[in-house]
Amino acid sequence: MKQKRSNRMLALMLALVMLLALPVQAVSYDEEGNTVTVVVLDPGHGGIDTGTEAEHDGILLEESKLNWKIADYCRQYLEDHYRNVRVLLTREEDVKMSLDERIDFAVEAGADYLLSIHLNSSDGRAKGALALVPRGKYRPEQAEASIATAEAILLHLEALGLTNRGTSYSTNTDRYPDGSYKDSLAIIRGCVQNNIPGIIMEQAFLDNKSDYVNYLSSDEKLAALGEANALGLAETLGLEERLPSSSAELGDTPFEDVMEGTWFYDSVTYVWEQGLMQGISGTTFGPAQPANRAMVVTLLYRMDGSDYLPDGCSFTDVVPDSWYHAPVEWALLNGITTGVSETEFAPARNVIREQFVTFLHRYAGKPEPTAIPEHFSDWTDVSRYAQTAMAWAVEAGLLTGYSDGTVRPLRELNRAELAVLMHRFHRWYLHDIGELVYEWTASATEVAMHPGESFELTLTNQYGETADVEWTMDAEGIVEMDGTTVTAVGVGTVLLSAEKDGQWFDCYVEVTEKVHTWTISHEDVTIKVGESFNLRLRNEEGKTADVE
Repeated sequence: MKQKRSNRMLALMLALVMLLALPVQAVSYDEEGNTVTVVVLDPGHGGIDTGTEAEHDGILLEESKLNWKIADYCRQYLEDHYRNVRVLLTREEDVKMSLDERIDFAVEAGADYLLSIHLNSSDGRAKGALALVPRGKYRPEQAEASIATAEAILLHLEALGLTNRGTSYSTNTDRYPDGSYKDSLAIIRGCVQNNIPGIIMEQAFLDNKSDYVNYLSSDEKLAALGEANALGLAETLGLEERLPSSSAELGDTPFEDVMEGTWFYDSVTYVWEQGLMQGISGTTFGPAQPANRAMVVTLLYRMDGSDYLPDGCSFTDVVPDSWYHAPVEWALLNGITTGVSETEFAPARNVIREQFVTFLHRYAGKPEPTAIPEHFSDWTDVSRYAQTAMAWAVEAGLLTGYSDGTVRPLRELNRAELAVLMHRFHRWYLHDIGELVYEWTASATEVAMHPGESFELTLTNQYGETADVEWTMDAEGIVEMDGTTVTAVGVGTVLLSAEKDGQWFDCYVEVTEKVHTWTISHEDVTIKVGESFNLRLRNEEGKTADVE
């Protein structure tokens, strides 16, 4: 009996010791007391430890630098799109960092997840994404959480086109406290021992030409990898999406249904501040609500500042003393509209684009356009009565058309589109009558460049709008222009000039032959016996020199 009691006491004490040895996951909070999920991103390698190297298109690429970019893009995406998340990188510079230091960093940060970002290498033929995960015999819950995120990230990488190579683990002959074999990879083992869910994600094969071209050859493609990692983390960690704030929350208007980042946000703010448009309620603008004929003549009536009070009604379907009664009579008196018939105005009928543009054209005094914009694929859909007005609106910048090359003259306007058109027209009108002066600024006045290089040369006003101008050159064969893109094709100097609203703008361009600047990869290195590093000269384009 004493032996059994002694065995039970021993087992109890052993369990207590193991419980006390279990790392405690600290819960993080923000300044408002909300729980914060801490994600630690580990850009693999660094400093003299460059990781995998491969040469593509004459440029030597180092895994450590690409790992950091992917991690930084992942961090940016998480911080921009999710609330209550803190994202930390184990290294912010290109420095060597031991594997133990990386684990210690995650522990001290109170990491809820550690994602170590790497690139793979083989024989140049292997390709795709692979997640290295814990085996899971010891602390299976930690392994389950680790693998769930790994599989989610792999699916998002696969959606980009990467081959999904799945998950993999490896062990050595050492053992965890439960007697199972330890994971052989130090990052994975460190995560298991500290009870932090974590994996190593091999994004792609740097030495595979296809993987390089499709996923690693530009910042845009590296950003896509970062986003894929972020999406997988967000899904499995239960991150709360950061929703845009409303205009009311930001204090720009009282409207709770006008959200920051929408294409009509600035225009709704403008027309509300100018007193041109109100909401459909005190807190609702109704951007998707259709715009009717009563609404649009009221807009112009307010813009005109008219106090015209009619004696009677010219149309049988206009309610006397209604909010649109005076605007309708004012529009009729000023030749802006004639109604849909001699006796009907149809105040509740939805307005199409060409009708409203015609109202604006008449209000502006019927200016003549210089050309017909027949480059729109549906220009033949423009009604005969509206062709001059539509051409003028395109020329004045009121209509810009859609991404598919159409202008859609018969499309019914909603209130968001109405606000955008009214915003543009109001500013155009104030400029036309001399009450608004556009302050144009050239994007560059002096540029030094080398053959083959390019830059954008634009004129921008105080509203962020660009001008469509013709730039002249005082010399040939030095640069070529394609739209706003200036490309150096020779050597010499050239003066580019343009005129806008009576103002002249000059940009002086000097093109010289490029002289490469070479730098040494390392100047002062301390390494241990058995370690190695690559010593080379590299120029500003990333190309290396073959020197003795």
